[in-house]
Amino acid sequence: MVVLRIRLKTTAWDGYNIAFIPIVLFFLFLKTHGLRYAVGDENIYFYMGKLIAEGKMPYGDFFYAHPPLPLLLFAIIFKIFGFNFLLLKSVSIIAITVSSIFLYGTVRENMGKRESILAVMLFLFSYDLLRASTHPTGVSVTLMFMMISTYLFFSDRYLKSGFFLGLAGISGLYSLILFPPFFIYLLLKDREGMKSFIFSFILVFGIVNLTLLFLYGDNYLIPVYEYHGLKPGNPSHNAAVFSRVLGMNYQVFLTAVLIVFFVRKLNKKLILNLSIAILYLLFLVTLSKVYDFYFILAFPYLAILGSYSLNGLSEVNGRIYGVIVILLLISYIPTIERYNMHEGRFFEKADEISSYVRQNSDTGQTIFGDSASTPLIALLSERYIALDCIDTNVMRFRSNVTDINSVLNQLKATENFKFFIGRGRTGIYSMKEVRYYLEENCKPAMKFRDRYKGVFYIYDCSHGV
Repeated sequence: MVVLRIRLKTTAWDGYNIAFIPIVLFFLFLKTHGLRYAVGDENIYFYMGKLIAEGKMPYGDFFYAHPPLPLLLFAIIFKIFGFNFLLLKSVSIIAITVSSIFLYGTVRENMGKRESILAVMLFLFSYDLLRASTHPTGVSVTLMFMMISTYLFFSDRYLKSGFFLGLAGISGLYSLILFPPFFIYLLLKDREGMKSFIFSFILVFGIVNLTLLFLYGDNYLIPVYEYHGLKPGNPSHNAAVFSRVLGMNYQVFLTAVLIVFFVRKLNKKLILNLSIAILYLLFLVTLSKVYDFYFILAFPYLAILGSYSLNGLSEVNGRIYGVIVILLLISYIPTIERYNMHEGRFFEKADEISSYVRQNSDTGQTIFGDSASTPLIALLSERYIALDCIDTNVMRFRSNVTDINSVLNQLKATENFKFFIGRGRTGIYSMKEVRYYLEENCKPAMKFRDRYKGVFYIYDCSHGV
């Protein structure tokens, strides 16, 4: 039986533990700036959590393209507190905070005290980590379980490590990149530990996946496993994302690369960490379509390498090390300013659009449209989304996982369908099939211009319009 109690060994109140606290508190302070309405995938997952709390299930009742665990966390919040926006937004922040605790423990107990503080700083104040931790897309929950698994693995507690890697796997499949390095490490070092690790991993990941495959078949297999590989490739998009992520998060990448110059000898666990970082980045290169937030799963492992590199520099030349650390701290000033500018571009018109929808529709009528904004408007206006078709990402239709014409025909036959919500020329509103449907079956009702998110178009699609 897997015992879930976890205790960090780093309990002594020395200067490094004390220094860790204000770093995390400053991170949490920065997060308060982002607790506002946004246009993004988080709204999809919030709304799906509401449906689960009401008894509906992903894969069976609605399309969902990822493993289920993050949605269950949102569902628990809805079940206990109802629609509590601040709690929903806090899930990602809490997950990253927990990740930083286990990163700190991993580095302190296996590499050194100074390195542990440097690693946490490199991790928490990376631009895309700051940005992604404000928007609960599930990746932060995945990372939390990855870091717990990593801490336990580095502490030679392989049974528990496998269990938490299983939880990471049913949060996000990309976390499974940990399995090959962990497996090879144990194959060479500890065969009995390998058996415990594999057993507990299969206990979680294997049983959950087999159960969902049995219950939902292709409705689980296709969106979760096949869909992401079916997305149309775009090499120029991927190259731009890689370039942008490297530029925006140069501190964590650059310090990690310095390990080649300033670390003379790599121990087994550092080699393991290096293999995880390299393997994950190579994996991202193979994807047909990548996004900025995919990279944050590599950030703690890059931060470990970076912290070890800086410590190696301190042994070579203490003065240069001091200068580099000061420059590193200064470099975070524009990073944080850029992050604050990003968070300042929130969804200003969310309440106004929601009020219009609520005041101009009946309780039983439904809405449909842009997946990045419609779910939030549905929650705020207390309206449901037609057909439970929440994720209307154009990739879903362009990959032929879902037929757009079939969805539009069902919409046409839905008597209680009231409003279509489009945003600029993006998302589902950019598809010619949708524009033709709106011309034939709906009429323009209202237009809202958001200072940061552009123009929102409301169409009245009531029967008889």
